[in-house]
Amino acid sequence: MDKRIPYFKFIVSAFFLAFAGLYLLACPGPPGPVVPPVDSTSVSELAEALVSGAVNATISSGTQARLWPASKKQMTLLNEIKSDMNPVQTAWGQRIAASPCPTNQLPGGAVPPGTCILGSNTQTIPYPICNFPGQGQTVTWSGNEIFTKVSGPTALSCTSFPAFTNLDVLTRTFSTPTSRMTPNSLIVVVDTSGQLNGFGPIVAASGETISYTGATARTIVLNGVHLIASVFGYIVWNYMMTSNTINVDGTNTVTSGVVSAQDLILKRTATITLTGLTYSAGCCTPTGGTVTTAFSDGSAAENLAFTATCGAATLNGAPITLNHCF
Repeated sequence: MDKRIPYFKFIVSAFFLAFAGLYLLACPGPPGPVVPPVDSTSVSELAEALVSGAVNATISSGTQARLWPASKKQMTLLNEIKSDMNPVQTAWGQRIAASPCPTNQLPGGAVPPGTCILGSNTQTIPYPICNFPGQGQTVTWSGNEIFTKVSGPTALSCTSFPAFTNLDVLTRTFSTPTSRMTPNSLIVVVDTSGQLNGFGPIVAASGETISYTGATARTIVLNGVHLIASVFGYIVWNYMMTSNTINVDGTNTVTSGVVSAQDLILKRTATITLTGLTYSAGCCTPTGGTVTTAFSDGSAAENLAFTATCGAATLNGAPITLNHCF
């Protein structure tokens, strides 16, 4: 019996195998799990960013680290729109450099005309588009920063940030929702709506209290601020933050303070110690000082140290760019 495969059967078999291979390539089967994007921001930086936002938003007598560019102050609304829509902006570099995040006041402490809303005991200021030093990318904000006068002799003003004195007490909250988006589609929501959250203890997201003890010296307490970040619907970090009394001296230095951050994803608590945070004009992030963090689950500690360059720091000795200030 001839055991050789006839040419016809060989051709048919080869054709079938080739067709099956092409089919499998075209139809690889059900997709595997989608891996969500990762944002590498440390909890040390997020706690610092929240404190830095409060520090720079409440410098008394109109001296603000967060400034609008002077060039924008001179623009008419039409020219500003044309400038923002122009894909080739020759002055964009200067505008970015002069507009650190977040931005809510003009040079000298003046509030951009038509943007501030003054109530009987509240001042509401919207956040515009801004940029973090070193990123070279704009950040789009949606929402408002709200100051509420609790007690004290000094009135709120939409002309300039008031020169608060001893006994003045404010709260700082954000409208619902207040969020920001970066070009890589990372959305960060800052929530002070009063919603209860956390696991130990349960905390109301009720904002911050600023109490002045002098012309610039003040204390800041994070009563409860919920920070949550997502990319394309995936939650990448989720924290409820509170603090003890954070002390700011007459030179606008955060001399001491401890922030507690409940990680609502990993169900652990971070204890974050702030030491000697100093700030430079035009920069919302620190240019000196350290932040150290210990975790309740025994994870490796974090050591965040700030350099004299705005937006630059080291995390456990490795250089990083600071991307947040709330």
